[in-house]
Amino acid sequence: MTQREEAELEEEFQKLFPEYGDILDESESLSPTNSPTRLAATAYSLFSRLPLLPPSSAGATRKEASIPLEWLTKNETLLNPEIDQESVAFRLRLVLQRMHHVQNHTTLSNSYNFYYDSNIPQAYRAFEAVSALQSRLQELGRKWPEQMVLQHLSDRCLAILELDMDSSLARILSALEQLVLQTEDWQKYADRENSVSTYQQALSGLIIDWRRLELSGWVHMLDNQAKEFAHDLTDWWFRLYENFVHACINMEIPEAAIEPHLNKLLPLIEGFITTSPLGQFASRLQLLQQFHVYIEKVVVLYAPSVTMIGRIGRLLQSISLFYSQFTPIVEIRLSQLRSDVDKEVKSFVQMASWKDINVLALKASAQRTHHQLHKAFRKFRAILQEPTAPLLAQAIKPSPQCAVSTIPTRSSQLEREVPQLDRPTHS
Repeated sequence: MTQREEAELEEEFQKLFPEYGDILDESESLSPTNSPTRLAATAYSLFSRLPLLPPSSAGATRKEASIPLEWLTKNETLLNPEIDQESVAFRLRLVLQRMHHVQNHTTLSNSYNFYYDSNIPQAYRAFEAVSALQSRLQELGRKWPEQMVLQHLSDRCLAILELDMDSSLARILSALEQLVLQTEDWQKYADRENSVSTYQQALSGLIIDWRRLELSGWVHMLDNQAKEFAHDLTDWWFRLYENFVHACINMEIPEAAIEPHLNKLLPLIEGFITTSPLGQFASRLQLLQQFHVYIEKVVVLYAPSVTMIGRIGRLLQSISLFYSQFTPIVEIRLSQLRSDVDKEVKSFVQMASWKDINVLALKASAQRTHHQLHKAFRKFRAILQEPTAPLLAQAIKPSPQCAVSTIPTRSSQLEREVPQLDRPTHS
């Protein structure tokens, strides 16, 4: 393995299981506490959450709609100041939603990621435990003002209390482990009257609970990996938007050039589907469906005179309908390949021992399991990246009228079945 490959592996590992340095380090305190990929709002991520397709439930609609709101909250300084007066109602709604989030954040979904997602009830437990310890340290500091160990511990408590409430538990856990270990510097010399053992034990109990919470989330990490991989379509979104929407609205395409332009689009659209890896087949189809609805319900309102935009929308509809019939085949294949990795991850969870009450032993046990899980996740990622084309080629039977059967000719047959679509021909 080359040095570059080793560096890539280490970067990949740190992304899955981030580790944090000393909280009193200034550069560390300024580092982000959540995943950049989970917070970044790309054009694709915002577009994919528009209510274009029928939601599976009302709850799903509210959850998806909250994603753009989270982005606006974190990037409000980038917005034009003139919208302040016009967005009072929106801001009030946002405040109410944040209050509801804080007051009702009690249950965790299967998509919860211990290493990147916030957990307000658990973070509040840490706030109470650290606040109690800080009060005790301040009391001892007044009694022993010359003891720098007490001041150092108090500074460490303050740094933890200043962490963002939306910080991941992994970030807070690292700081708590450092704090518990540092309390030993005082505890090993303190008598009963000056002890902080009660507070130390409370923090240790919290750390044990959080390590168990971390373990319970491992069985869902494959789902998180699959979801992240499925929606890694940002680069494709720009290409599709440029060809489906931007070019039609901003370029004057004469009537005679519409047919050749559609002929150029057809291989692009079908290539987008047929070159898809297993883990992105469903999400790529969904993106085509979203573009179809977006063109049909939004773009035509602003460009009603552009006749080609409607034809592109119907072309997207026909291709997405045709390839949607193969979704069960892809899902079955993906499930078959994934089953062994699922068993491997579950075995790691069963073998992991959390009976230790020593903070260092728990951390070492977790780190060993992290490396085992990383190997399993690499296997799963390779499965997600397997091509879909062989499955599609096997599912689509050759046409007896054609000497050479290709996947595009099959979708062209579907185009003839959609009466409102003028059938494009291959160039």
